[in-house]
Amino acid sequence: MYSNIQRTSKTAVSVILAVMILFSLPMTLAEQMKEYRDEVFSFQYPAKWNQRTAKDGSLLLEVPGRQDSGIQAFSITTDLMVLTGDEKTDEPTIQSLIKQQQNSKSNLKLSGKYEMLQFGALKGFRAFGTWAGSTKAQQVYLSDGSHMLVFRFIGDAVLDAQESILSSIVVNDTEKPLARDGYMLLERKNYSLLYPENYNMLEQDTGIAFIDKTKGNTIMVRARTLDTDYTEALAPSLAIQYLPKSTKVEAKPEMVTIGPWKAALITGQTGAGPLAFYALGKGRTALLILFLGQEALTHTEAIFNSLTIQ
Repeated sequence: MYSNIQRTSKTAVSVILAVMILFSLPMTLAEQMKEYRDEVFSFQYPAKWNQRTAKDGSLLLEVPGRQDSGIQAFSITTDLMVLTGDEKTDEPTIQSLIKQQQNSKSNLKLSGKYEMLQFGALKGFRAFGTWAGSTKAQQVYLSDGSHMLVFRFIGDAVLDAQESILSSIVVNDTEKPLARDGYMLLERKNYSLLYPENYNMLEQDTGIAFIDKTKGNTIMVRARTLDTDYTEALAPSLAIQYLPKSTKVEAKPEMVTIGPWKAALITGQTGAGPLAFYALGKGRTALLILFLGQEALTHTEAIFNSLTIQ
């Protein structure tokens, strides 16, 4: 009888230990992971990795003690470049993104080979290449229809963790604003305005571009933080400073009133049609707004009447 009791006790202890391990496992795993989160998306990565921010604002994750292993990640708000998950449909966009990277001065060189990916609602592709000529590297592009997430994986240490990182991505829910009389509302930290609902949007560090792909018209908005409070006397110099050199338009600004605003205006002709470039501001914020193409110019009054600067 004693031996039966002893066996029963050992069995009970084994079950208790198994249950304790089972319930402690998620906590142990959670302690080994960290979460990156910003206003667009979040994902998990090993807690021992170091996190910092690059000069361009992108996220950098570095493996301690490994000079050849790291991750760079950032997001682009866009419905201009969308990946659908259908390779035939996505082929032009894929080739454009690969070519853009190949033509850059980055240490990441892509071979041109790629494979399609999908993680939940995120669809995209993985492009293969090398970093600094020898280290294995891959660049991943994922799209949910309104954002493009870009991950650069460098070195074996992060390539091994790639699948778990990508599968943990969560994109924040964002409600697309309703169209109002043919326009959509854009709200940013220090300004807001309406833009034509039939224009696609591409937001990068240099500013936001609204593009009518069918007609080639473009509206571009750039916000700049000033060292001193804005005055109308600054507008002409801002217009000259920020007029895109690629337009090859002579910078001769004049002060105009448009809607409730006074702004410096530069006009001219380009290969893509007529151009109007405005510079204005309020407080420590300067706005530079470019209209390129005859149809884009028809939206000038509506945009300036809707414009607010904080």
